[in-house]
Amino acid sequence: PCIHCWASQPSPDKQHASDIIQEGSSFLERFVHCLHTLKERQIESVVILGSDTPHLPAHVLADAVNAIDSHTFCIGPARAGGLYLIGGNLTLLASMPWSQIFNHWNQPQAFLSATAGEKTCILDPLDDIDTPDDLLHLMMLLSLHIDFSIAPNTRGMVLKLNPTRSTENTRTIHFQIVS
Repeated sequence: PCIHCWASQPSPDKQHASDIIQEGSSFLERFVHCLHTLKERQIESVVILGSDTPHLPAHVLADAVNAIDSHTFCIGPARAGGLYLIGGNLTLLASMPWSQIFNHWNQPQAFLSATAGEKTCILDPLDDIDTPDDLLHLMMLLSLHIDFSIAPNTRGMVLKLNPTRSTENTRTIHFQIVS
C-alpha cells in the first residue's frame, strides 16, 4: 500500500503528486515515515487528510491550504475526538513528538499542547467514520443532501449499501452491497 500525496513546493511550477510507499508496522510509524519522506523531498508545507472523512467538502481543504500561508499549523478536529486533518510547516510537523500525541489522539488538545506558542488555525469540527453507526449517519446525510457534487464517489458507494441490524446483537450492523 502507498500514500498518495499532492504537494506544493515554493514555486508554483513544482506542484506535483507522488506516491510514498508505506513503511512501518503501525499507523504511527507509517505516518512519521511519510512526514520524513516528504521532508527529504524538500516539501515545505503539507496538509494530511484522514481517509475516514470521505465527505470532506472541497472548501475545507482549500481553507486548510490557505490557512497554512498565515499559520504554522492547521487542524480539523473530528466531532467524536481526534483529527480529520493536520497541516502546516513540514519541518516542524516532522520534528513533533508524535508518539506522545498519538497516545492522546482522541484529544485534539494533545496536538495543541505539543504546538504551544505556534499560530494554529482550527477548522470547523466534522464527523468522521469510525463505527457502523457513523457510516449509517453518513448514508443519511448523503441521501438527504441536495448538492450531488459533494462526495459523488462516496455517495455512489454508500447508497448501494443495504444496512440491517443484527437480531442477536442490536449494536451490530451488517452491510450488504446492492447492485
